Amino acid sequence: MALEEVTSGGQPWRLERRIEDVTDRLRVLALKNYHVFVQNQQCAQVVTSELQSLGDNLTSVQTSLPSLVSQSKALDTTVHDAAKTNAEIQYVLGQYAGLMGVLEIPQLIDGCIANDLLEDALETIQFAKKLLEQTYTSSMQPKSSNASSSIVHTLVAEVKRATTALRAKLVDKLRGELPLAKCLHLVAYLRRVDGLWTPLPADYDYHLKQEFLACRDAYLSKTVQSIPTSDAYNYVSRKI
Repeated sequence: MALEEVTSGGQPWRLERRIEDVTDRLRVLALKNYHVFVQNQQCAQVVTSELQSLGDNLTSVQTSLPSLVSQSKALDTTVHDAAKTNAEIQYVLGQYAGLMGVLEIPQLIDGCIANDLLEDALETIQFAKKLLEQTYTSSMQPKSSNASSSIVHTLVAEVKRATTALRAKLVDKLRGELPLAKCLHLVAYLRRVDGLWTPLPADYDYHLKQEFLACRDAYLSKTVQSIPTSDAYNYVSRKI
């Protein structure tokens, strides 16, 4: 029954009765489904709490995000460096057999010098110089690793040290008792050794001559000092 029909028909009691009926039904419905309303309220509280916690967590994440980005960049750099180091190690391992042979060159030169194998020592130095120059040129290529370049520099330094030792050996021999032919042979060795790593200067021959004379003078002085002075005749004859 519509509201207009009830009011126009002069039956307000019907409307009141209808309202009371609806109210009773709502009351019964509320009592019957009370637990639903309670659960709904509890659910709303839980959702509100979870949303608050989510908001707090989101704020914490936003606060920590710059630090996380910085640490991620640092980790990326560390991983990149580790990968680069690993590539260098793998390169060295791949060249191990040849590398071991090259690394033994300074020891081989030292062995030749110690056993007076001067020609062998000089030829080994010349071979090592040529080989290391080629390897150094290759190590300067963009794809070459820093490890190979470092190894080449170390070997060059070792071979140069051995060259210096060979030269010292030659000079020391010139201070000994030698025939003239042997002395000239050693001087020729000195010239070859001095021209290995740097070009010979214009006045090189003059300085080499002075060094040769100084060596022979040292030998003569040592020889004279070793002559016994008890026999004057023998002393004078040997000195002359």
